[in-house]
Amino acid sequence: MYTLKKSVLKKLTNKLDSVSLEFNEKTIVISEGDEKDKILELAETVKDEDPDLIFTRNGDSLIFFT
Repeated sequence: MYTLKKSVLKKLTNKLDSVSLEFNEKTIVISEGDEKDKILELAETVKDEDPDLIFTRNGDSLIFFT
């Protein structure tokens, strides 16, 4: 008999609890509001910081939208 382990892969149905950004020795955590608010604040923060490069952990399309 085989048992399947619970998947650790991210799904579109998973809720976004927070986003953490690191820029030049500072960390910005976005955790307030609903998912839409968090994503909009993420986009605004990246626009304001205007980085030349962006590195992500687990940088797939479920984590980072281009």
